[in-house]
Order: sequence, then structure tokens, then C-alpha cells
Amino acid sequence: YLERGDTIKALENYNLAIEKDKYFSPAYSMRASTYFSQKEYDKALTDFDEAIKLDPILTGNYINRGLARYYKNDLRGAMADYDHVIEIEPSNHIAHFNRALLRAQVGDDNKAIADFDFVLANDPDNYTAYMNRALLKNNIGDIKGALADLNIVLKEYPDFYQGYYLRSEIKRKQNDLRSAEQDYLYARKKEEQTKKDAFAGKESTTKTREKSDKTIDKFNLLVVADKEETEKSKYNSETRGKV
Repeated sequence: YLERGDTIKALENYNLAIEKDKYFSPAYSMRASTYFSQKEYDKALTDFDEAIKLDPILTGNYINRGLARYYKNDLRGAMADYDHVIEIEPSNHIAHFNRALLRAQVGDDNKAIADFDFVLANDPDNYTAYMNRALLKNNIGDIKGALADLNIVLKEYPDFYQGYYLRSEIKRKQNDLRSAEQDYLYARKKEEQTKKDAFAGKESTTKTREKSDKTIDKFNLLVVADKEETEKSKYNSETRGKV
């Protein structure tokens, strides 16, 4: 039903599953993810709470409850969820990435950089992490480090105009005015081209992206646990669905 886009029928089935077995954690987590997609964040939180109570080891539920808390402007609660995931699964990249973004939002730049350092040490092709770390390094005055990270991003994404604007700013700080101007003009050209290409579409207002979504323009969005994150539990059913 979800694959067909019929959330009403999907919810009816989740409700029936819970009615038949109120101790089956995946039914709560899948219903929570459906509520989350409908922006019913209070309902999603209630179900994530129940899923976590029934299956406290599954990290995907903490990650996605953190997202629901984030949408409710509960940054402290979201941070606590990511802290807990890292405590029980230190290698969890999503938790480190999301915690880094939250730390950046509250101005804790050095700790945010430490989380991005961890992400990149284990996932060196994570260009969204490079972009975020470049911004943070620029904030703390690590100009060389910021420039190095940006160069990696722009080599992979030569049309990413936001990166050129930032690099132009950094080069001005280094008094490399000629190169800074080149980056700035190139960024303006690419920005205009991007706006023309997107003119017929709608601007996205989402605050999240899936782990598998590598779109560089979404570099500052929190990451949703992909299906793989929800399959690390004692349940082997293929009907678990996506969180």
C-alpha cells in the first residue's frame, strides 16, 4: 500500500497489526514513519517511543525519532537520541552526521568538526560532509582547511555554485583577489543557470534526505535512516518497510 502511495490503507493495516500483537515493534516504527511523512510529528513520536521501548537496540528508531524531535524544535531531545546511538553503536555515520549538523546549529563548531572528521575518516567520499566541514572551518578561521575541503567538493561537483561563492570568500581572506573574482563570477553564472533550469519546479521545503541521496545541494539536511538501518534487529521479515 505504501508503494502505491495509499497511506490510508497502510495505516489501517498497521493498526490491525498492533491490535493483533501490541508487542511487535516494527508495526509501531513503520506507522511512525508514515505519520512522520504526513507531518503528524506528535503521533510519530508516540509510536517511535513505543517501538524503542519494545526494541531498545534498534538504532534506526532513535535516528528517526531524533528527526521528529528536530521538526518539533526539540534540539536537546534530538541531540540526546544521536548521543545514545553513538553510545551503543560508535561507528554509526548517520548519528555522527546529524549530531554534527545540530552542533553546528547551536554554534558548537569544534565538536561539529570532530563529528564530520569521524564521518570522513570512515566514509571519505561523503562530499556533503566535506562541504559542511568547510563551512565550519571557515567559521573558526581555519582558512587552509576550509579551502582544502572545498577543493575536494568542487572537483567532484564543478557546477555547485554555492561552493564557488564560499571559495571566493575564502580566497578574498587570503588576499587572492583575482582568483576570488573568477570564482564569484563563475558562481553567479551557474546560479542563474540553475534558477532557469528549476523555474518550472517547486522549491523543496524538506529538512531531511535519505542516506542514499548524495545530492550536494542537500548538504545541510539531516539524514533519515535508510532501510538498511532498520534491518539490524532480531526480526527478519521482509514486510518491515522503510523508516
